[in-house]
Amino acid sequence: MVTGYPFRERVRAQLMFVLHRCGRQSDAIGVYHEGRQMLAEELGVDPGPMMSEVYQGILTGQPLLRCAA
Repeated sequence: MVTGYPFRERVRAQLMFVLHRCGRQSDAIGVYHEGRQMLAEELGVDPGPMMSEVYQGILTGQPLLRCAA
């Protein structure tokens, strides 16, 4: 889904959350940075609150995934 819809932050946040839950924090962080870079280069914007909150949660060990289902 992320590959097919790279600008959909909800899908990217869900992938980050799932990767974290599977013990793949490094991959989850990589998904965030890839998305952040793509959004900046293509659209000139920063990630929205959902993606940022999941990222911060991964860094602190307690990601929340609200309204992303």
